Formats: sequence, C-alpha cells, structure tokens
Amino acid sequence: MNKFSHFSTKNLQDTMNRIKVIFITGSSRSGTTLLDRILGQVPGFFSLGEVFYIWERGILQNQLCGCGKPFRDCEFWSQVIDEFSAYHSTDFLDILQLQREVTRIRNIPYFIFPSLRPKSFQLKLHKYTVMLATLYRTIANVSNASILIDSSKFAPHGFVLKQIPYLDLFVIHIMRDSRGVVYSLQRKKVRPEIYWRTEYMPRAETWLKGTRVWLIDNFLAHILRITTKNSRLLRYEKFVQNPRSVIEDLINWIGLPNPSILNPFHRERLIKLRVNHTVSGNPVRFVTGPVEIKEDVEWITKMSWFKKVMIGVLTKPLGNHITWSK
Repeated sequence: MNKFSHFSTKNLQDTMNRIKVIFITGSSRSGTTLLDRILGQVPGFFSLGEVFYIWERGILQNQLCGCGKPFRDCEFWSQVIDEFSAYHSTDFLDILQLQREVTRIRNIPYFIFPSLRPKSFQLKLHKYTVMLATLYRTIANVSNASILIDSSKFAPHGFVLKQIPYLDLFVIHIMRDSRGVVYSLQRKKVRPEIYWRTEYMPRAETWLKGTRVWLIDNFLAHILRITTKNSRLLRYEKFVQNPRSVIEDLINWIGLPNPSILNPFHRERLIKLRVNHTVSGNPVRFVTGPVEIKEDVEWITKMSWFKKVMIGVLTKPLGNHITWSK
C-alpha cells in the first residue's frame, strides 16, 4: 500500500502549501516552448516543458531532458522520480494507461459538468489526480521554485490540473495565425530528444489536415481558457514582436512585485537562455546562450495565395485576428 492510498486531494490541500502553475495551451508550432523557456528565466520560475508526456517520453522511453542527458540519467528528474516513487509504488505503465483513460477529449464535458461523471470515471480521475498532485508537489520541492511552467498544450491535461485544489492555475492560450501554423506543420523537423534513431516531429502533410489540427487545438484551448478563472489569450505575433513587454505584463498578471526588475530580457528582443530540465517540446528547448527573438514569417512569402485564402476563411471564426494583408 502506498503512502497516499488513504489520501484525497482535500487532504493534500490541507497539509501542503499552494503552488502556482502556469499552463500554456494552444496549437503545435505556436511558440509554446519558446514562451515556456523565456518565462523559465524569471527568478523563482521553473520550466518543465510538456509534463503530460513525462510518463511515456520521459520515464518509459528515456528521451533526452532539456539538459541534454537521457531523462533517467538527469540528476533533477532522478530525484523527482525517486521521491515520487516513495509515495506511489504503481507501475509507470499503469500510470500511463490511467492517464490515457482520463485525459481523453471526449471526457471534457465531465470536467466542466461534474454531475455528468460516471462513477467509474470519477474513481479513475481521483486516482490520477492524486498521482499528478504528488508529482507537482515533488517537482516544486526539488526545484525550490515558487512558480512552475507546464507547456503541455493538451487541454484535457489542463482540465485535470484544475482538479488539484492546492494548485493556483494560470492558463495562457497562445494563438498564432493559422496560416503560419499550417505552413510550419508541413516542415520536417528532427526530434533530437530521440537520440537512438532519426525521428521527426508530427506533421500535417496537407493544408487541410493542418487546418483541422489548428481548429481542434485552439477550440479546446478556448474552452479551457473561458472556464478557468485566471486565464488570458496571447497572440503569438504580439509576443514575438514585443517579447520583453509581454513577459513583464505576464509577471505582473501573475501577481509578482517589481515585474520590470524580474524581467529576464537584456534588451527588447535579446535574452540569455540557461540550461533547463524540460520534459518534451520543440527543439528550441535545447538552445542555450544569447537568443534574439524573431517572428517566423517564412509562410508569408512561401505559402501560395490559394492556401492563404482557404485557411484564412476556414479559421476566421476562431482566429479573428487574421489580417488579410499577409
């Protein structure tokens, strides 16, 4: 029997201090990892990458941590997993299976309307929530950070985080022009974290598939945002054009004093990225040293006018920020 077998999330709330978690959601190729990395340079903040994939890509597959070491060889994550395992003796394959059963898109109505939950789902949700609560508490203890950043994007994961009473959840929905996302989704990008073979990031090989990905991801992110107390929409274009100002505004929104002093930028667009311990995400998580933030605008000249018009028309209702001059 593990130490938390008799605990509920209420017990956890009563016995532990609260943790602030920034959850970044949105579509792939929208700058979520970049935003995670930049926020992680703020004193007291800690970048986690895509925590949703910790069981599969981190623990079971042993992909590279952001520090460049295989996950199980990373000193930080080794300590986290050792402390987590002291409370939960469950096999990690079982945890992964439980995650897959709980964090399905079709279960979102159960998160929004708890009265609809079948008893079987409620039991699985409770079990997985307690495990996830232990994981975040352990990460906070090992990192000694006051604010954790999770850029998993996947909205059902965000809904599960909302079930943990002692988490103060801040949801940032970052939305990029749909045409830029669709163009980027057609690029071949190597996943360096899979170091034992060559593998590429998931792609949408046609513009229709890319448009569908953008619509689904941002629709689910929209639902999460409007049902979360502390949430906001951030335009990718505004972020990369004025990164220093945007980060300072986010620090102020989260409630920290002296946001201008905490701001990690050396100039409006220049920042120095430190080694991190992110779980998964865009290859930018392996970049360290001085980085100048620039908007990815290749799609403006490389994408055909037909695709621009069609993607713009199909996504206009949700992406009302689209400007037809691009």
